[in-house]
Parts: sequence; C-alpha cells; structure tokens
Amino acid sequence: MILGRIPSMMAFAVAVAASASMAVAMAGCGKNAIGSGTVLARYQATVSDLDVVITEHGSLKSQKPIFIECKVNGKAVWLIAEGTTVKKGDKLIELENKDLDNQFTQTQQEKENAERALENARRELKLQELDAQKQTADAERALITAGMALEQYEKGKAPLQEQDLRLALEKASSELTDSKEKSQRMPMLLEKGFVTGTEMRVAELEAREKALAVTHKTRELEIFQQYEYPTEKSKHDAEVDNASLAKQRIAQQMETLHAQKEAEIQKQQSILTQMETRLADLTDKKQSLIVLATNDGLVVYGSGNENYNYGNRLQVGADIYQNQPMMTLPDLTDMVAEFGVNEVDISRIAEGQRVTTRVEGIDGKVFVGALLKIAPTASTDWRRQGEGKQYMTTCSLGDTVGTAFRPGMSTKVEVLVGHLEKVLHIPVDMVSSKGDEHFCYVETRGSVAKRPITLGRSNDDHVVITAGLQAGETVVMLSIDPGAKDDKASGESSAATPGAGATPAK
Repeated sequence: MILGRIPSMMAFAVAVAASASMAVAMAGCGKNAIGSGTVLARYQATVSDLDVVITEHGSLKSQKPIFIECKVNGKAVWLIAEGTTVKKGDKLIELENKDLDNQFTQTQQEKENAERALENARRELKLQELDAQKQTADAERALITAGMALEQYEKGKAPLQEQDLRLALEKASSELTDSKEKSQRMPMLLEKGFVTGTEMRVAELEAREKALAVTHKTRELEIFQQYEYPTEKSKHDAEVDNASLAKQRIAQQMETLHAQKEAEIQKQQSILTQMETRLADLTDKKQSLIVLATNDGLVVYGSGNENYNYGNRLQVGADIYQNQPMMTLPDLTDMVAEFGVNEVDISRIAEGQRVTTRVEGIDGKVFVGALLKIAPTASTDWRRQGEGKQYMTTCSLGDTVGTAFRPGMSTKVEVLVGHLEKVLHIPVDMVSSKGDEHFCYVETRGSVAKRPITLGRSNDDHVVITAGLQAGETVVMLSIDPGAKDDKASGESSAATPGAGATPAK
C-alpha cells in the first residue's frame, strides 16, 4: 500500500534547493498504461537540501491585552464607539447610579461622629499617662536608693571591714612568729643562766597566747566571709528586689490602665477607619462611574471570549454589572501570532525556533520571528475537537515597524523544525508498505519494477531514501498496483488506497 500522509494539520512545506532537477509535476503527467496499472505521476529521485517546516493557520492577538471592567453596577448613559483609537485617560464609558449619593452622605455623618468619640478617648489616655509618670518616678527613686545602699555596702563597708580583719590577722601572725622564736631560744638561754625558769615558762605561755590570737583572727575573717557578708548583702539585695518588684507592679498597673485607654482609642479608631474606608470606597465608586482608558489602544467591545462575551449587549441604557469585562484595549504595537499545533507535532517544536508569518490583508510582507510560548496542555476548545488535540502556541513577528495590525487578523505561520543537507528524497505518495517493509515502483526503459527501500526522515510531502534507490532513477505512482492480486492475498494493501499506510519516521 502507499505510505499514508501525515495528517493535514502538520502541513509541512518543502523547499527543495535543487528544484531544477524535478522530473515531473504531479498534475502534468500523462496516463501511460504499464502492465495492469496506469502511471499517474513520475518523479526523478533527487539529491538536494530539504527544509522541513510545520505550517499552521492562526490569528493575531496583542501580547498585552488590557481588559476594561466596570468596578460598579450602573446604567450606561454614554459609550465610546467600537473601533475608536484612544489615548490613555480618554473616556470610554459613563454610568449612572443614584444609590451611591445617599450612601455617601450617610457615611460622611457616621465618620464625623467617630472622629468626636476618638478625640474624647485620646484625652482620657493623656490624663492616665500623667498619673502613670508620677507613680513610676516614685518607684524609680525607691529602687535607686536601695541600689545605692547595696553598692555602698558591696564596694565600701564590706571591703573595709574585710581589710581590717585581714590586717589584724596579719599582725597576730607576725606576733606569733616573734613569740615562737623567743620561746625556742629560752632553753639555750636557761642553760647558760641568762634567764630563769620562770621567764622561760612566761615565754612559752606568751607563744601559746599569740597562736590562740591568730586562730581567733582567722576565725573572725572566716565568719565575716561566710556569714556576715552574705547575710548583710542578702538584706540589701532583698531591698533592691522589693523596690524593683514595686516598680514592676506599678508599671503593670499603669500598663493595664494604659491598655484599657488605648483599647478604647483603637476601638474608636477602628470605627473611624471603617467609615473612612467606606467613604473612600464610595468615592472611588462614584469616580468609577466614568471609565477611562488605561493605555493607548483600539476599542474592542467584549473580552474576546465568545463563551462569556458581555460586550455584545453593551449599549446606551443597558445595565452594567460589576467586574464584567466590557471592552478590550489591545496594544497594537506588541502583537503576536497564536496558532494550534497538533499533538503529533508537539515534540518537534521548541521555544526559540524560527517562525515565518504571513498576515491576511497585508500582502507582500513576511514577518520573521521566533516561537515564544507553547501551552503545557492541549486546548479543550470545542471548536477544535474535530482537528485532534491542539497545543496553543504563540510566536513573535519580528520587525513590525510601520505595519497597521488589527486583532484577529488571520495568519499563516511556518515553523522551521529541520534542515537536511544533500539527501535523496521522493514524494511520500510514491512509497508503499507491507508490514515493516517499504518499497516503491521504479520505471526503467518503459517497464516498472517493485523496489524495496529504506526510509529516513520525512515531512508531509517528501521522505528521505537511505537505501534501495539511486539519484536520477524515476519513481512512478500507479493507479493499480501490478501485484495487487497477490498482495491482497498476502495481506498487502493496494497502492490505490492512499492514507492506509504507516507514517514515515521523522
């Protein structure tokens, strides 16, 4: 059977560099009977460069469409005409809403009442703050006095007392040393008759007395360090702690009273803020009764979404509802082409690929840009259900200076997906297949022979032949496969049934 075409949505365009070597144009072939079939077309196998593109049809859209919505409900009393070119700040829609005036007046009165209540709460807070300052100052002075007493003891009295005790201990130790030396010399002096026994015993008693004095002084220093100093310091620490706690207690009491006063202020402030917010909102809504253009552009009624197009009932006297997109102001200086790519081709395209665009109504001008964005999921547009799954894709147009675009203009885009250099190729329609085998019919001196071939990359129109065929050989398409009878018996489809074969590898 003839190798089937890739679905028409792929629409590859082939630019053959050596086009002069084309042997026959499809429509111009004569119908010469060869065997049991008629030659419908001939093609001379050619070696040349091959550009592979995906061709699709789409439309222009602004890359930065600005949707105009009304912020409030109202009745349209004036509308700008569709198709008008406007500047930023131009009036587009004017609405009427009488209920806003009554709400605005009532809210103004409520705001004034909230301002008076807030002022009274602030005066109460001021009085409480003055009382808190006095009580806090008294507690601070008491804490400072207790702290000074503690510091006086730690840095003054206690060090002096300890110094006196250490000096007395040092003096007693010195006297003990002298007394011991004297007592130790007494036996020798007694032998020589220089002192009496009584004097020796007195010296011994004096030494013992001095030793006892050292023990007393040592103990007095230990008692001061271990008991007197910690006890006295603890008393001063307790006085500081009590003064500190008193200060904290007063601070907490003042803080509680202050918080109560502030809570009242916050309450009144909240009420006032609500009134101000509501008044500002009403003011904004009143100003929103006149809708202005947010940018330069062309006025288009509706949002461009046919399923939810409120713009088709936009007219003077119509009721306008909040947040309905009534108009669109596309930026005509930043246009892109949008088109769908069939799911069988989606793996062949990538952002950044070169795209050539032709715009209907702008003859003789070709725009060269690049793929900008490919939708991650297929479109669910019911209008495209019969065309297979489509991935919406956008591309830039390149240099558009001086071109007058309008949204929705039809476009034809060609995405360059490959370039094959000096390859042997023939039309896809001249390839037949049986299972995994591919073949074509080669005409040699008036006779036609079936030739097995190996296929390479391809596009919609041409397929590369990697084996089984030589450049310059003539390949034919027959109306009836000469071996159709035998082929049908063996499960092979007739060459006269295009579209039933396998798709060549890309």
